[in-house]
Amino acid sequence: MKTNFRNELSGKTVLVIGIVFIVTGISLWGLTALNVQMRERTLYDPNLSLEERARVDGSLRWWRELGARLSYPLAAVLFVGGLLTIALSVSLLRETERKRRFNEGVEP
Repeated sequence: MKTNFRNELSGKTVLVIGIVFIVTGISLWGLTALNVQMRERTLYDPNLSLEERARVDGSLRWWRELGARLSYPLAAVLFVGGLLTIALSVSLLRETERKRRFNEGVEP
């Protein structure tokens, strides 16, 4: 009985970790995309001085570079890792249920 509870708990824990990975990946992607979009809009403001335009342009280039080199690839890895982790948790939970039924003598 203790082993089944432990397996069920580990399956649920893995499920929560998978969900956290997916939410983190989507949030990271969204944060980066939002920052790029905000700076693009600001850059095309006709009321910007040349100094402000240069500052916003530098910031925009930095965010695009960060997205291309780190944020978007990391977001994709977190998202896919989350999906795989959720698949593993479903497998663990099914196995726990199968063992519980077997121990109770119930046909699957």
